[in-house]
Amino acid sequence: MNDIVSSDIEEDLTEVINLGEENASNKISFQLAQDFYNEMTGKSENIKDYSRDSFVLKLHHIEQLHHLLEQSLEQYNIRAFNENYSVNYVDDCSERFSSLPKLKLQVSSRGAAIEDINIQYNILIVLPKTKRAQEYKINVKLISRVAKMERMRDEINGMPIEIPLFQFEKHKVAVFSIDYIDISVANALMSVIKGWFNNIEKNELN
Repeated sequence: MNDIVSSDIEEDLTEVINLGEENASNKISFQLAQDFYNEMTGKSENIKDYSRDSFVLKLHHIEQLHHLLEQSLEQYNIRAFNENYSVNYVDDCSERFSSLPKLKLQVSSRGAAIEDINIQYNILIVLPKTKRAQEYKINVKLISRVAKMERMRDEINGMPIEIPLFQFEKHKVAVFSIDYIDISVANALMSVIKGWFNNIEKNELN
């Protein structure tokens, strides 16, 4: 398993990296430099984003995310693409699905409300200037604030102290992360995910 190094990298990156003295023979593309760093160290980078906006998630939204990512990856040489869905329900049950059709079939038939869902995509990409496949891992975690607060309300019911549940209204309900080798690919994928989430219906009611 590759190590993960979290870092904040500027969008405006130079396309050429100088190795040693500044002459033409020592200049390589930034894409190759990132690939070389990963190959030598076994380390990948990580970018994250999140939202505190309450949302109304439906199955077709998850299907839409899947198709948007597939479309955004058409420009690359994809060697492998697979997904996993982990669903936790309010009745303490959980399920894992290895494909979108299985998720749609099983989740829609259950009566219990979903407390949170974690979507993971594992992708192997060969970029134009590299000769080996690079691993990218996307994680999208979506949390039902209502379900979480109802569970907490049930758990503290009858306790001799009161806990101000309104404080939890500002907790993160959507977390996006990407483990990557090439920052330009990661930024493009994160842009797709954030654009997708911004178009989901939001709930302004307390």
